[in-house]
Amino acid sequence: MRKTTAILLLATLVLSATFCAAAVPEDNSSEFPFGDFSWMHGANYTPSYAATDVETWLNYDPAVVDRELGYAERIGLNCVRVFLQSLVYEHAPEKFLGNFADFVDRADSHGLKVMPILFDSCFGVSPSLESQHMWVANPGPDRMSEADFEALDAYVRAVVTPYVGDERIALWDVMNEPTVTVLSLTDEGRAQIWTFVRHYARLAHKLDSTHAITVGVAGTDSSKVIDLIDVLSCHSYAPTREKFREALATTQTQARQAGKPWIISECCAPGWGNRYEMVMPELREFNVGHTAWEVVIGKNQFAPISGLFYPDGSVRRASSIEAVAGKPVPNLTVKPDAEGMPIARQRAGRLAEYARFLARNEVSDLTWRERNTAVAALIVHGVYKPAAADVLKKLEDARTAHAEGQRDVAYRAVAELLRRAAGILTERDKAGAAKNEQARSIDLLNLGPWTNPFSEHPLFRAVVDEWNVTAEDDNAKQALTVSATLKRSTSHPLTVGADWSAAVPTDELRLDARNLGSHEVKIGVILVTKDGRRIASPFHVVEPGKGDTLIFDMLDAEPEQEPGHTAHVTRIEIAVRGMHARVPYRVSGGTLEFRRRPPLKPVTIEPTDLTGDAGTEVRLEWKSSAAKSLDRPIPVSLTVEKEKYVFLKATSRMVGTDDGVVLEPVSIKLPRGMPGGEYAIFADTRELPIAGQTSRRA
Repeated sequence: MRKTTAILLLATLVLSATFCAAAVPEDNSSEFPFGDFSWMHGANYTPSYAATDVETWLNYDPAVVDRELGYAERIGLNCVRVFLQSLVYEHAPEKFLGNFADFVDRADSHGLKVMPILFDSCFGVSPSLESQHMWVANPGPDRMSEADFEALDAYVRAVVTPYVGDERIALWDVMNEPTVTVLSLTDEGRAQIWTFVRHYARLAHKLDSTHAITVGVAGTDSSKVIDLIDVLSCHSYAPTREKFREALATTQTQARQAGKPWIISECCAPGWGNRYEMVMPELREFNVGHTAWEVVIGKNQFAPISGLFYPDGSVRRASSIEAVAGKPVPNLTVKPDAEGMPIARQRAGRLAEYARFLARNEVSDLTWRERNTAVAALIVHGVYKPAAADVLKKLEDARTAHAEGQRDVAYRAVAELLRRAAGILTERDKAGAAKNEQARSIDLLNLGPWTNPFSEHPLFRAVVDEWNVTAEDDNAKQALTVSATLKRSTSHPLTVGADWSAAVPTDELRLDARNLGSHEVKIGVILVTKDGRRIASPFHVVEPGKGDTLIFDMLDAEPEQEPGHTAHVTRIEIAVRGMHARVPYRVSGGTLEFRRRPPLKPVTIEPTDLTGDAGTEVRLEWKSSAAKSLDRPIPVSLTVEKEKYVFLKATSRMVGTDDGVVLEPVSIKLPRGMPGGEYAIFADTRELPIAGQTSRRA
């Protein structure tokens, strides 16, 4: 479904490229020793039976893995990124290595190269053989000193050496998100992290000179290892197209300056606003290799916010599958969207469940590492506030006792801290549930039942009817002030334009907002029509401690009405979501208004002949059929599409000349691997109504 097509121009383009869904295109790049990796079109993979990488390899199930890798093959992926686990290797070396070898074999049988991740910092909790609830690190913050290198060197040698020269391996990811751990809170800890990463980057290079190595950083900054890696790798879950493009451009610039290729090895989390439908066209426009998050909606904690296939092969959303595939995918079974629970509440519930599990099971030699680092992580999460300092002192005393051989003392102390956390989190969840139940009776601050109008997670919705409203949470320690006054009529005519798009070509919604909290929040607007339809705008981000006047262009709305339908907006809802907070916001004051734009005269544009092969540049030019003048240049967005799927984008301007209105020429590069056939070129502008639709085969 197109997202911005209120006004459009259609031309056609025939490409001679052939499309091999799962095959890796030939990389003819001579600029980089290992190629440019733009061929990489993949996803991260954790089997559906596993909440952690401990479970992935300890309980390895080849039948499940084979079936789920088949889902990746079905939508044309050619690579999977997979998390390894050194603890399982140390526990059962032959079993672990055999399981990994089987995984590589099965991936290859589905046309998938493998990008193994040797280590992982997320999220600062060390693993145990019982790890089966929350994601655990590898090797963990307590095993990243130089004293641990000897044992971990043996693990890396055992994993890497058998695959020297093996074309089934795409590249080695030395460590996932090194800084996402409690160690990053201190200068000493950060130095320890990068000493660890640099040591294993050197070792991986020494062991295998036939494959590239990378480090998947959280964000875009690879400067700490840029001299040792062959490929830069960024992660971005930015909630808006602009922020996501900014992350891509930043990494691209850094890579160009370093003279190295780059990839994005994590992206796509609809629950955080980073939708597959938004991300994939941008990746194709940048022509960057990628592994999205993730193939399967399984047991891990990320299932409510991301994932493509359920374990049985059904899907959460067909449009997400087709965005990744780049083409229609037949015979999809769609299940109701499971992304309706806000991530903050989901995280709280998971933490409480995890803490209760840890508290129920005794601390022992087997579980000591996970249990004591879990307490440290819970401190960082703010669970023990305002007694965090006291808890930290008790944890340090327990660690000292353990180091001195007083293990029973240490185990009892940590067990007590975990029971304390379980109690706090359980009560917090109960209080949150009670608040949500109470809020159902408040029209203007509707906290439940949770809805998903943006394919994301609103923390609340402020409903604007006919008069000024105020809804406050007096207990909130953080606050967000948002407008809540409709200045125009509450029944506003809305015309739905062509190609399944909402068009309010002369109107925009304006909103004043101020974020008084410590985390960024996202604000969106929903128009509710007389017949009950809901039309959602994109989200705007308001940074902590800042205010802004937000303009919501409802051309981006995605209604369900047929083209040409006219509806009347009877209610406006403001949706606010925040990643880190449990409804710590209030709505008060401000103004929400419509603002009229001056209309421009329509111009009819006709295409010239267009031809091009994949991997080449195509020059786009248009000229008006009637001499019309413009008083200023008008920005135009161009998209190259096939069957309503956007393959790449470009920008240009409509300008007035002595000969009439023309589009400034623009050249676009067609990426390798695009399906062959007829393509549509759309020109979109939010300021100029382009009259008519014309098409012409090149």
